Amino acid sequence: METKDSFIACPVCKTTHVSPAVPKKDGTFASTCVNCGHFFKFKSVAPYKSSVSFTVNGQAITVGNEYSPSTMLADYLRQSRVSMGTKVFCKQGGCGVCIVVAKMTLNPNDPPITVNLNSCLCPLFMCDGWEITTVEGIGSTKTTMNKVQSTLADYGGTQCGYCSSGHVMNMYGLMQKYPNMTKKDAEDYFEGNICRCTGYRPILDAMKSMVPDSNPDIEDLSNRLCKTTGKRCTSSGRNCEGQCSSRNDTRSIKMVFGDTQWNKPTSMTDLYAMLAQTRGQKCRLLGSNTGTGYFDQENISNFDVVIDISSIPDMYVNTYDAQTGTFTLGACCSLTDLMELFKTEAAKPTDNGNFDQLVKYLYRVASSPIRNRGTWAGNLMMKNKYPSFPSDVFNIMTVLGASLTTGQTAPEVISCDAFFKTDMTGKCLSKATFKGFGANDIVACFKVMPRSQNSLALVNGAFRCSVDKTNGYMVSGKPVISIGGISDSFYFIHVLGDAVAFQYRSGFEVLHDTRPLSSGVQTYDTNKQEWPLNEPLKKIEANIQCTGEAQYTDDLPAMPGQLYAKFVISTQANATVQSINTVEAMKVPGVVKVLTSFDIPAGAENDVSLPTLFTGPSEKEELFCSGKVMFCGQSLALVVAESQEATEKAAKLVTCTYNSIQTPLVSIDAAISAGSFAKKVMPDIVTGDPDQAINSAPHNINGSFHTPEQVHFHMETQATVCFPTEDGLEMVSTTQWPDSVQLAVHRVTGIPEKNIKVSVKRLGGAYGGKITKNNIVAAACGLAAKLTNRPVRMRLSISDNLLMCGRRFPHRFDYKVGFDDNGKLLGIDVHVYEGLGYLENENIVPFFSGNIDSVTTPSAQFMEHVMEKVSNTLNGDAIAIKRANLYMKGQDNRWKKKSLAVTPIKFGMSYNYSMYTMSVMIYGNDGTVSVTSGGVECGQGLNTKVAQIVAYKLGIPVDMISIKGNDTVKNPNNASTGGSVTSEECCKGAAKCCDELIANMKPIKDKMTDPTWMELVTKCYQKMVVLKAEYTVAGTPVDEGGNPFKYFSYGTACTEVELDVLTGEYEINRVDIVYDCGESLNPAVDIGQVEGSFMMGIGNNTTEEVVYDPTTGKMINYDTWGYHAPTNKDIPVDFRVHLLKNAPNPVGFLRSKASGEPPLNMSCSVFYALQNCIREARKDAGVTGDFVFEPPATRDKVQELCMVKPNQFVI
Repeated sequence: METKDSFIACPVCKTTHVSPAVPKKDGTFASTCVNCGHFFKFKSVAPYKSSVSFTVNGQAITVGNEYSPSTMLADYLRQSRVSMGTKVFCKQGGCGVCIVVAKMTLNPNDPPITVNLNSCLCPLFMCDGWEITTVEGIGSTKTTMNKVQSTLADYGGTQCGYCSSGHVMNMYGLMQKYPNMTKKDAEDYFEGNICRCTGYRPILDAMKSMVPDSNPDIEDLSNRLCKTTGKRCTSSGRNCEGQCSSRNDTRSIKMVFGDTQWNKPTSMTDLYAMLAQTRGQKCRLLGSNTGTGYFDQENISNFDVVIDISSIPDMYVNTYDAQTGTFTLGACCSLTDLMELFKTEAAKPTDNGNFDQLVKYLYRVASSPIRNRGTWAGNLMMKNKYPSFPSDVFNIMTVLGASLTTGQTAPEVISCDAFFKTDMTGKCLSKATFKGFGANDIVACFKVMPRSQNSLALVNGAFRCSVDKTNGYMVSGKPVISIGGISDSFYFIHVLGDAVAFQYRSGFEVLHDTRPLSSGVQTYDTNKQEWPLNEPLKKIEANIQCTGEAQYTDDLPAMPGQLYAKFVISTQANATVQSINTVEAMKVPGVVKVLTSFDIPAGAENDVSLPTLFTGPSEKEELFCSGKVMFCGQSLALVVAESQEATEKAAKLVTCTYNSIQTPLVSIDAAISAGSFAKKVMPDIVTGDPDQAINSAPHNINGSFHTPEQVHFHMETQATVCFPTEDGLEMVSTTQWPDSVQLAVHRVTGIPEKNIKVSVKRLGGAYGGKITKNNIVAAACGLAAKLTNRPVRMRLSISDNLLMCGRRFPHRFDYKVGFDDNGKLLGIDVHVYEGLGYLENENIVPFFSGNIDSVTTPSAQFMEHVMEKVSNTLNGDAIAIKRANLYMKGQDNRWKKKSLAVTPIKFGMSYNYSMYTMSVMIYGNDGTVSVTSGGVECGQGLNTKVAQIVAYKLGIPVDMISIKGNDTVKNPNNASTGGSVTSEECCKGAAKCCDELIANMKPIKDKMTDPTWMELVTKCYQKMVVLKAEYTVAGTPVDEGGNPFKYFSYGTACTEVELDVLTGEYEINRVDIVYDCGESLNPAVDIGQVEGSFMMGIGNNTTEEVVYDPTTGKMINYDTWGYHAPTNKDIPVDFRVHLLKNAPNPVGFLRSKASGEPPLNMSCSVFYALQNCIREARKDAGVTGDFVFEPPATRDKVQELCMVKPNQFVI
């Protein structure tokens, strides 16, 4: 029987009994009738729930307070191993690797909706009733791949693969939500997905290819069986009729987690009652939680009470009163809902473009997954609590003239301005009302960001006024202006439109609004007769990367007894540690140890520096600071605990006091002024008499030029999983150099290298950032594993990764140049300064000082700068000097400028310190082949090229070959994977192995008649022929007679840029690249390397600025909201890559050339095209002469250099 109103009726005598207590959970209970003595059982349903239930890929899941209230969906999916294809990087909603698709019923009065969302920002306990789909749920290589997965793989849209599942799920969710999406939609709605490898072009091409030009039909993509009912799902995004929704329990939720309460009311009455009960407590109203991505202070763990308001029907009101012309919008309506409302109004003939302005503006707020969950009210609440937050929604609501309803039991209606100043403690923002625009109203919105999309505004504004165009543009009424750091002059150009003089009219044309769909062209040579050599084969890991089945270091299963670790890092540079207090940290439940430099075992070293074989003598690099703090972010201690949550909580409680604090040196100029130099790395290189040549030249110039530092920004952060063995340690690490990790662990633990095994299967991006900087992570895990005799795992957060792990060095070039009337250089004197940080273990000056025009990004940027300066001195005769400016357009256009720049490169490839051991094994029973490699697959296609070479040499299909990971037992004593030469060298080593195997089998083959591969292998196996070969490729050091450059790679990039002078924004309209790859081993892979490398260089030259606190030396933009790697609309609109044809490399392996780093150098063509645009804008402003312009060319820097002043706004 069931209870009713807390009364229980005996099923025999019908006597009514009072329930002893309101049950706190659902269940079956027993009782005895007091009247007749009958024993009976009854079911009871609690008035509220103390757990949440949802499905993941059809699997029903219920969770309660065994998880923390701050647990995000991504954390749960990975900790429970329900979805390891769902990745984690930023935990800010800024990268897209965590995207999943969820079908949810938020408002009981509405049908379910399907959205793609950032699982890293979605609280686990908000998922009640949801149907969640991850990348594993839509397809697998073991069953059938979904079309989105296979298309991305086939188009070469995956390199390291770490971001691929996020791209797949974003597209899958879009096609669920928008069945009639267009190609433009497919390109627009990937603004929240970062890819550091591919350059985006193949990803966008793949996604757009799945959208027909007309009449979209995506049945094959979205129709599937409902995981709940087992029948065909009738859901199609917003048109879902709800028959298969699992949401049928709409009770409120009450849960208690130690210090935090979680409540989920289902009505406004319940909400107001809860607010009244929480007076005096820290209370968080939770509509979606996306704000936590920017404001870490809003983390759920910082509050006593959390009230989830996402299931209150009144919060989803979305109505229009035709009689009064009033829109009413509930506080839980998402930014996507708001955008859809604006789109509907913009489509009406009565709208004169005003709502379309709001649509465009709202599109530039965050990203599609954030807008799908983030609410307009939550955005305003952030503006209320943090006034400096540049809220675009506040501008929108202000220009709409919205009235906001706030309060508790007695709601108050206030304006946006009043709301901005209202104390919202204990209050709720519940709805907004606003009216449409009048016939004469004109609205304009502007937002200038550090990059094209998914960024907070540098300046923003929304403007509205009523203008009578038939009466001399008379303004009636009071204009509405809501701005953040922007002049109102933009608006009036917009109002006047075609009435403005032609040369000024472009002032209201916004570049990003007119950007066409991106496109690309790729051309190359290939010889089908030699395939698989030279075949444009897709990467052999592409499929498993796109299905989420590719395993990365942090995807490894937890081992029994596993501990977690987290660094405690310094908050001050250039100081001395006085004391480290770990007492409070040790009190956190689950904390096992807090390690410092005092825990280094006797006989071991507090040193994780590099091997000396390839780098020469190294300075000591401490695992834990033992006194002098060299930089902000240096490791002080390591917290080791039973859970990741415990490590994070305890790490915050470790305190450090400093003394002898001195001003840190955070720039090259400061270091030079302070005389802070490392020992001289090499003697001066002098050819001829440069002073005489310069002084006697007809023209000479001198100056300084700085090239910036750049964060590697690999999306898989540094990680290690380590476990003790019977005689030492084994570990899997995210390193490009396993041997260096092995040495670091040996030094710190004292365990012999023979008992330390380091392995790596693949890396989720690296770009040089994992050559040495995993040493500290692996050594710390190794030390903790030794001291606890338990497995230890650590993965750095994005902030720790950026603060601790270094970056590409900045440089300063002080120069004097002499040249003739034709611009020919007669003499050059250059002093090169490199910002090494506090150690000189990894300096690269020797690699380019001897050949300043041929190697590395800094030298390429510098030489282009010199040529630009020479051409300017000769009155712009650039064609005769460098053909850098083939044409200039836009001189008659005041506010838009175009320029073309051409940058050639000559990049020396050094093989002097290569050392890679390759092994090829043929299995006698089935003829398949496995290869172990001395190199590491980082996304550069090393494994694919090696497989192709082995298949080519042995005459077998590529799919018979498996490339295994690198480890220090199978392949010891290797050099690091880097310098763009590892793929070639590993291919060469594999080919040598194949030659040996072919020679081993030849006597058997000669006795057979045209045997098949299987017949030959079987016979060789029976005759006990050795079917394994090993070969080590080793270079010759320069000091032993080796050539510093085996060959040179050449290339040229021609770039067209268009600049908005008013805002500093720019579009890269077109890039044409010709690159010399010799006879490419795999043109598809090499073109991907060219495109990705070029885009990384664009970031270095434009958006990726590193900013330091001058007092502490701390990098202050250490996350996805502060550090701006390029997104998919920062790429060239038209991106054309041509591998030079008929250009075999006579000294390269199988006539090929490397493709990784050289193309990056050509990207400075973007910078110099911008410089030309700025020069023209300065001329229009009446400013002539030289000016200082150094990368990165950030929007604010560009705009300031254009010398725009208010008195120039002639209309």
